[in-house]
Amino acid sequence: MVSFRVDQLRDEAISAFHGFLGLPVEFEVELEDFLDALLDYKGEGKEEPDKISEKNAILAILGQHYELIPFGSGRRICVEFSLAHRVVQLGLATLLHSFDWELACNVTPKNMDVTERMRITVRKLVPLTAIPKRRTV
Repeated sequence: MVSFRVDQLRDEAISAFHGFLGLPVEFEVELEDFLDALLDYKGEGKEEPDKISEKNAILAILGQHYELIPFGSGRRICVEFSLAHRVVQLGLATLLHSFDWELACNVTPKNMDVTERMRITVRKLVPLTAIPKRRTV
């Protein structure tokens, strides 16, 4: 996850979203606690090297792998998948090319914290904060 020093705007947007739907602000925290408890109950919260197999290590996005069932696979693949794949690549490439990037808070690649948290998806425990600087030509 990359944040662009818009934490205050993000918090205001989340507050407005929760207010619009009539949800309490604590809803997000309660949901994360519920998911943590569910993962611990099923034993999936623990990291086990045996779960990672050679079969899962080589997974083609557009192949016949039915582990990617939300997008479908093979003949029943989502028709917008190839467009979305190209748009995400183009957007990321444009951002990387348009700016010079710096790490925030005196973080260097050598002392960067790369610990992860296991929930529905694996995320970094401490989010990466990158600061875009206008590229000088």
